[in-house]
Amino acid sequence: MRASGEETGEESRGAGGMVGPENEANPGQGNADTIHETGQSIRQPDSEWPAGGNTEPGSNRQPAGGNEETPEVTEELEIHFLDVGQGDCTLLLCGGEAMLIDAGDNEQGTRIQNYLRKQNVETLKYVVCTHPDEDHIGGMDVILYKFDCETILMTEEDKDTNTCRDVVDTMKNRGYERTLPVVGQQYSLGDACFTILAPSDLGDDSNNNSIAILLTHGSNSILFTGDAEEEEEAEMLNSGILKDVDVYKAGHHGSRTSSSERLLEAVLPEYAVISCGEGNSYGHPHAETMNAFRALGIQVFRTDEQGSIVLTSDGSEILWNCSPSATWLAGEPVGSNEAVSYICNTNTKKFHYPECSSVEQMEEKNKLPTSATREELIDQGYDPCKKCNP
Repeated sequence: MRASGEETGEESRGAGGMVGPENEANPGQGNADTIHETGQSIRQPDSEWPAGGNTEPGSNRQPAGGNEETPEVTEELEIHFLDVGQGDCTLLLCGGEAMLIDAGDNEQGTRIQNYLRKQNVETLKYVVCTHPDEDHIGGMDVILYKFDCETILMTEEDKDTNTCRDVVDTMKNRGYERTLPVVGQQYSLGDACFTILAPSDLGDDSNNNSIAILLTHGSNSILFTGDAEEEEEAEMLNSGILKDVDVYKAGHHGSRTSSSERLLEAVLPEYAVISCGEGNSYGHPHAETMNAFRALGIQVFRTDEQGSIVLTSDGSEILWNCSPSATWLAGEPVGSNEAVSYICNTNTKKFHYPECSSVEQMEEKNKLPTSATREELIDQGYDPCKKCNP
C-alpha cells in the first residue's frame, strides 16, 4: 500500500505526502489542500531490510508483557502519523487491513480522505474516535461517509456540538453502530493486535474519557492515549495490562497535563510522537513534557516540525521516514509575550488558567486571552472555572 519512494512529480510523492485524487463532494468540507509532507522517501515493502542495523533508529525491545513468546509476523505494519495541524489523526496499515484513529478538525476531512485514497485504502476495518473533541473527530463525518467502516470504537460520551452531531448523524445515515470500548478486549489488524486500555468508566472530563490502546506487532509495541491526562494514565497503569513500549504517541499533543512521570517511567518508550500544529496557541508541546522526554533519553518526532511521520515495523525492527527532531524546542502560547494570565470564554462568561483542559475544548471564536486580574474579570461579569479554580 506504500506510495513510490521516488519523487518524480506530484503523483509520485512519498508516503509522507498528501497527494490524492480529485476531491469528491463532502459534507461540510472546503478545498482539499495537501497535508504538509516530510520530504523523506519511504522504503518499499519489497526492499531489503538493512543488515546489522538501520539507517534510521530501530528498536529491539521485548513486547509488552515481558518475556512472552513473540507471535510470528509475516506482514509489515505501517503507522502514518498525519500532519493535521493542531489535532490528531493516525492511519495504521497491516496485511491489507486499515485502521484510523481520529480525524483532525473540521477542515481536515477531505485531506484525510485523499491521503487514505493515496494509500489505496477502500475499507476501514476499524475506526477509533478517542473522544468527542473537535480536533479529534472534526473530519470524521467525511471519513464515515466516504469509506465503508466495519467497526467504530467510540465511548457513549457525546457533546452538544455541531461537530459531534455531524459524526453521529453520519453514522445513522450509513447504518453504523458504535462499539463501546471494553478494557482488555483485543482486536486483530493483519499480524498486529491491539488491546483496549481505557476508559473503564466515564467521568466529567472528556480528555480523561479517551480511548487508549496498546498495539503490538511481533516484539514491537506502540501506545496510543488520545488526550488522556494523569488521572486516566494512572487507570491504564493500574489495569496491569500496560508494560514497556517502543513508541508512545504522546498524549494531549505534548501537554504538561499528560505524559506523567509515573507513566513514562513505567512504559520507558524509546520514541515519542507528538501531533501538534506549528505555532499553535496552546504552547504545545509544553516545556515540562519535552524536558521529561529528554531526561529519559526518549527520541521525539513531531508533526509541527517534520510533517507527516511514517513508522514501519517488520515485527522486530522499526524504521522511520525521517530522523528524530533535534531541536527540543517547546511551543510558545500566542500572546505569551503579553503576560497572559487567563483565557476567557466569551460565550460561557467563565475564565480559566491557560493550561486548563477546558480551554482546548473552546471554540476559537469564544476564546479571549487576557492579562486582566482575577478581580477585574469578576467585575466584568466573568466567573472562575470550577475545574482549574483560577
